[in-house]
Amino acid sequence: MDAVNNVCLQENLGGFGVDNNYNVGFGDFFMPNEVPDQQSPNGDSDGSARETTTQNTSTKKRKAAAAGGMDDGLVDMLGKMHDATNDRLQCLASRIGYEFDRTKARKEVFDLVEVVSGLSIRQQFVVCGFILDKVERLDFFMGLRETVKEEYVLMVLEQLSPK
Repeated sequence: MDAVNNVCLQENLGGFGVDNNYNVGFGDFFMPNEVPDQQSPNGDSDGSARETTTQNTSTKKRKAAAAGGMDDGLVDMLGKMHDATNDRLQCLASRIGYEFDRTKARKEVFDLVEVVSGLSIRQQFVVCGFILDKVERLDFFMGLRETVKEEYVLMVLEQLSPK
């Protein structure tokens, strides 16, 4: 029995060893026509293998050239996506900046209304609430000159006061 096992190990019939596991051989990594250039026992090289390698190289070059066109398209597409993303981020940044400016303006409204003489704290709250109720009012009020803001506050208070 040992003699049979030794013969099987030496010959490695069909790629399977004694334990019926497949043993990887050199031929498993290359297709029959892609075996690297080998010399015959006489020292002559085999021309057919070299010819096949040349054909494979030219095929690879054609595939690479075709893939180069696809690469250009892919790079172009990624560039457009990058530009679109930059545009979206710019838009978001400007909105965030606008929101920050509005928040800052909201905080300043009370300070601006507070300087109007003769108003109680309740009247100041009512005027501030009216101005801050709509963005347009806030933008309008913040755009007024300092000398005119007091008159606007008094006008708003007049409109809101019950008669």
